[in-house]
Amino acid sequence: MSKSESIKVVCRFRGGQGDNPDWVFLPDGASLVAPKMAANSLDAPQFTFDSVLDSDVNNETMYNMAAKDKVTAFMDGFNCTIFAYGQSGSGKTFSMLGPDEVVKEIIDGNGEVSQST
Repeated sequence: MSKSESIKVVCRFRGGQGDNPDWVFLPDGASLVAPKMAANSLDAPQFTFDSVLDSDVNNETMYNMAAKDKVTAFMDGFNCTIFAYGQSGSGKTFSMLGPDEVVKEIIDGNGEVSQST
């Protein structure tokens, strides 16, 4: 199975930043450290995912990184699952379905996703 066919975990973290952050994003774009989970910063646990996004990332970027390829595969007749977890109003529906054009195509059932979405 190729990487595109496996489970992909993309996390977007909102809030928790400032003078005493809940997490620190590492430069690799896939890891973060949670300093508040340890007695000192050297023991802080590190978590690694396929991608880690901060609160500055908009919903469209999140969709493109986490769900676009799955929605396109679904429209081509393949099974896929997108699981989104988070607070109400945080962008889960957009992150799963994408722009309104894609949602309309899914509802209409024409099965074609243009390359621009």
